[in-house]
Amino acid sequence: MTRVFAVPALIAVLTVAGLLSALLVEEIGQPVSWLALTVPLLILAWCVCRFAMKRR
Repeated sequence: MTRVFAVPALIAVLTVAGLLSALLVEEIGQPVSWLALTVPLLILAWCVCRFAMKRR
């Protein structure tokens, strides 16, 4: 059961870390937040492309 929720939990922690770094850290927080918030979007794009390729 922990294997099922490990990746979504990691994505959630990464997202929260990105949001908090954007709010709380002055200088380095902006690039860190962009990076942390881009990773879930890249994972989503990869899953959509993978699903689309399987349907062909």
